[in-house]
Amino acid sequence: MESNEGCRKVFEELMTPVDIAVMTDISIMSEPPEADILLFRRKLAGLKPQERMAGLSSEELKEIEQYINSLKNKK
Repeated sequence: MESNEGCRKVFEELMTPVDIAVMTDISIMSEPPEADILLFRRKLAGLKPQERMAGLSSEELKEIEQYINSLKNKK
């Protein structure tokens, strides 16, 4: 659970400056099993993907890519 909190904080730090809300603890199922999901919601609806990512540095983009790849490798 602690690593999930750390991941949430990393995504919040990276995404909040570009107006993307990071949401956690969203109820999607009424009964077990629980599911781990990351929900990103754009605050500015009219932007293209390139415009949304323009505010991130190359280091931040690399961190996001590495984290996503680590999630894929856990399967």
